[in-house]
Amino acid sequence: MLSLNNLAYAYGKVGNYKTQFELNEKCYELRKKILGEEHPDALTSLNNLAATYEKVGDKQSELKARKKLYELRVKVLGEEHTDTLTSLSNLVITYKEAGDKQNELIYREKLYELQAKVLGEEHPNTLTSLNNLALTYGDVGNCEKQLELAEKCYELRKKILGEEHSGTIVSMSNLGYSYGALGDHEKEVELRQRAYDLRKKLLGEDDPKTVKALNKLNEAKAKLNSSVENTAPKSSLD
Repeated sequence: MLSLNNLAYAYGKVGNYKTQFELNEKCYELRKKILGEEHPDALTSLNNLAATYEKVGDKQSELKARKKLYELRVKVLGEEHTDTLTSLSNLVITYKEAGDKQNELIYREKLYELQAKVLGEEHPNTLTSLNNLALTYGDVGNCEKQLELAEKCYELRKKILGEEHSGTIVSMSNLGYSYGALGDHEKEVELRQRAYDLRKKLLGEDDPKTVKALNKLNEAKAKLNSSVENTAPKSSLD
């Protein structure tokens, strides 16, 4: 079965995902039959099968396999084990790619809470999860929660990494976006301006990330100008 697993991997390396899928499926079924579905090798094969479903574009089968793998790893290893957290992260990504925002939010919340508990809330992986959780709340329309988490992520990254770190600048930009989502375009412009200034200082004005920051800043300024015009008193015609 190890040779079968390695053969499947070799087919994947040369881009023959159809054969890779067939061999991974065969390997998983054999390991499940001989070793039981909770055996580590069977779980590895299930993970490989899920990855191959992704390669052949079968999103529903991938989602089903990733959910099953996560549930089995919770049962066998516990929900705080590193492999279980990896499976949970992969499940979140699959829900996102499938466009299932509600389940994505549920499992992102769980992932963040577990990582904060196991790794600590200042760990880079935890902060990445916090950043993504904030954006997902925005995707489902909860802009207040998005702002709360975006602000927390920015403050933590600034404390740990410093204001000029790329991760902090990303959080600064996301915080600006969160203010904009709530209609505070003045605050959005302030943060976008700061993010652009830092990008220009660290990378130069021609770097793609600096150019992107400038575009976002200009978009924020346009929204601010529009909101000011819409709220300005109209002159009367006597």
